[in-house]
Amino acid sequence: MRERRKIKGYDVPKSPYKIIRVGAKTMREHRYVMEKHLGRSLTQMEQVHHINGDTLDNRVENLQIVTAWEHHQIHRAIRNASHH
Repeated sequence: MRERRKIKGYDVPKSPYKIIRVGAKTMREHRYVMEKHLGRSLTQMEQVHHINGDTLDNRVENLQIVTAWEHHQIHRAIRNASHH
């Protein structure tokens, strides 16, 4: 079970992603790492997949840009493989 925390009085799951502050905004570290690597902002259509499944491993070699559909397919294949 994921660790939980209180936000505005509500008990919510803690994010499995590392959150960082960049200037005045907060963002997920893996998206920031990929943006810096590419030298541009990610589009709304781009998601970042952690190749080894460790959402805290934000080395650029562990990150892959995918569409939402591709990301869904990757995780579906992982779930199906773990059930066989």
